[in-house]
Amino acid sequence: MSRILLFLPRALRRTWRRSLFIRVTSTTLVLSIAVVGALGLLLLSNVTTGLLEAKERSAVGEASAGLGEAQRLLDAADTGPSTPRPRGSWTAW
Repeated sequence: MSRILLFLPRALRRTWRRSLFIRVTSTTLVLSIAVVGALGLLLLSNVTTGLLEAKERSAVGEASAGLGEAQRLLDAADTGPSTPRPRGSWTAW
């Protein structure tokens, strides 16, 4: 078992040094994975930012609409006389 463990790294090093095809293929594969990963993270970041901005715009729009409706209801409410009573006009019970 220990001979296999010692032989394997040597065989891999020897194959790596002797085979241009293995070196080119492995290097290309590693670089391709790195580029695809970087582009994936960039795309994910852009999509996340876009979704958050859309949600924020939607929330602000809904809040503005709710504020407008509340203001309309308050303006339409009957609050009694528009001028305050003069001092001393309170009726004592």
